Amino acid sequence: MKMLQGCFLAMFILLKLLGTGHGFRDVTREDRGRGTEVVEAVVDLIQSSCIFPNDNMLLRRIAWVETKDGTRNDSFTPRHGHPHLGGIWQVTKSAFKDTKSDPNLASLRSAVEEHFLVNWTSLSWRDLGTPLYSGLAARLRLAQHSRDLPRDLEGQAMYWNTHYRAGARSRKKHFIRAVQELLNNTRCQLPRADVVFVLDSSGSVGFSNFRLVLQFLTSVIEGLDIGEDKFRVGVIQYARFSQTEIRLGEHNTKASLLDHIREIRYLGGPTRTDYGLVGLEQLHKTQSTLREKNGETIKSPKIGVVITDGKSTEPQWTLRAARILHDSDITMLAIGISNATEQKELEAIGSCPSCLHVFNLDDFGEVTSLRDEIEMRTCKASLGVTANISGKLEYGQVQYLRFNVPTDNLTLVVTMTSGSASLYSSWAARYPSPSIYDYQLHCDTQLPHFKMHVPYPANASTPNVPLYSAIYGTSLNSTSDNCFQLTAHPGKALTVELNDSDVEEILVIFKEDGHDSEVTRLLMILGVQAGVYLILAASCYVCMVKGSDLCK
Repeated sequence: MKMLQGCFLAMFILLKLLGTGHGFRDVTREDRGRGTEVVEAVVDLIQSSCIFPNDNMLLRRIAWVETKDGTRNDSFTPRHGHPHLGGIWQVTKSAFKDTKSDPNLASLRSAVEEHFLVNWTSLSWRDLGTPLYSGLAARLRLAQHSRDLPRDLEGQAMYWNTHYRAGARSRKKHFIRAVQELLNNTRCQLPRADVVFVLDSSGSVGFSNFRLVLQFLTSVIEGLDIGEDKFRVGVIQYARFSQTEIRLGEHNTKASLLDHIREIRYLGGPTRTDYGLVGLEQLHKTQSTLREKNGETIKSPKIGVVITDGKSTEPQWTLRAARILHDSDITMLAIGISNATEQKELEAIGSCPSCLHVFNLDDFGEVTSLRDEIEMRTCKASLGVTANISGKLEYGQVQYLRFNVPTDNLTLVVTMTSGSASLYSSWAARYPSPSIYDYQLHCDTQLPHFKMHVPYPANASTPNVPLYSAIYGTSLNSTSDNCFQLTAHPGKALTVELNDSDVEEILVIFKEDGHDSEVTRLLMILGVQAGVYLILAASCYVCMVKGSDLCK
């Protein structure tokens, strides 16, 4: 019995060392998976595949309108005498059949099968209980009727009522009310970011259209939490030259910031987009330098939002400036208005993939309809991590991160100075969460370090493979935030070879009650190693197989 107790204690310490360690979870492929987190994961997977054009958040909204993200009691059960087996998106049987047989969808079906590794034509209607399949069926159905889906809420309600859920006119009002409820329930989980808006103020824009852009800017800022340690906003406009209207951190209250935006005056002149991009890079660089001088250790995602209505006057310089921005780890959103914009130039400005970061509008009247999507993309901006970062999260807040995993693997080390946090990492999901991840690590202050070892993927073909991560604040403690330090080490975690005396001391510790002093002694012997589970398993092996007297 003592032998087994020792092994159970070993396993307990193992779990603490690894923070419950590695694992794999994908609720998007689980039958009857549900919830907002799952729906957002499905939508992100579909959008990130770039198989479909931008759906203007319609797919996300339909999930809420139809079943409140699958949380409504009858989401997966018959309703009003009619079977509803279409899953979260409530795709009818006939509509699902069309997605499998419509010849106009052949190329999309092929792309879906290749990217998501699913034989679409072999799926049954009942399989739509799986969130990812229900979402894909809904997206294919939307593609049947139109490539360009409406942006504004009224237009989406009409589209849904006509093509997706035909019914009485009152159902349009139902759609609008439901979406407004969704928007009211949605909050930005990103704790802080530096956002710079770069506005085309050239002669082709015109005074009235420029005022529309400022109104759009105001509406986006209304949805952000402005403050010195929260979201900081800068504004640049450009025409013949670039002009910094608002420096990052210059206004730390929303009221002051909005007042200043209303005072911005239209310039007019040539379209020197390159000057605007250079100004953006300099503004972010200056702010980063000031933060370092002030002793700030917490990094913020850097975001640039460019709004333009035409081809730049000096395209070669624009492309060069865009490359510098991407090398500076700035998430770039490019909004092109009117048919005069140069698509290749927009795609060069926007971050990759273009399907998530480049937006095309027909005219300035549409720009306000982009507010929710720009807010959403801003709130999902990530930080590229090459060495180490520090962070501070309230409960429920999340910081998205990106790592490049080299051929000799990667080890992530997390230290909590207060509170607790959970780190999720994924190869495929750009925004990992408790519902979708390849690796997980739960961290608190009980141990000095927590480590996650990430091996280089066996099927990779490039030297550095992107690993998407998200760290969530998980402690509700009202007196302190969840503060962490994260370090990325290239290479495998070191292993520890144990001799007989090491094993003897470990087994003695295992026979104790697990007090902090004993755990500390164990850490001193083993180090906090990603491969420590091998050592613990070996210790149990010594007890059970070799029958050591130390285990008695």
